[in-house]
Amino acid sequence: MLGAFHLYKAPFIVVDAGTAVTVDAVDEKGAHLGGAIFPGRRLLVSMLTENTDRVDMLQPADHDTIFARSTEAAVLAGTREGYRVAVTGIVNTMRETLGEQTQVILTGGDAPVLENHLPGGSQSTNSTLLFTGMRELTGRL
Repeated sequence: MLGAFHLYKAPFIVVDAGTAVTVDAVDEKGAHLGGAIFPGRRLLVSMLTENTDRVDMLQPADHDTIFARSTEAAVLAGTREGYRVAVTGIVNTMRETLGEQTQVILTGGDAPVLENHLPGGSQSTNSTLLFTGMRELTGRL
């Protein structure tokens, strides 16, 4: 959040898409309103494969279609689309308070999975946001 506050004009929403997805909102005055946490894509796959009979361990990957023709492809397609829809829903709910033109900043290893899938307004991806915040916090270059 500190990195985003330094680089972007409020209001904004930061989506950190890693092991867990954190979605945090900052209003036009620069106040952190709070956020939401959702399992990341790999956690979704692992929860399904570890707690379901006859579904072997899978590696998350992108597939071209939601119309999967195998169990593995169906798990991957379902978790990918479910992940995108859930994060989009969280962002949409936050935008209801902040305004439709609120900028969304994506960061984290799975940010590319969400690119071009989040709702309108301004969107950018910043893979070094955490380091920018750390640099600001410590005052070092």
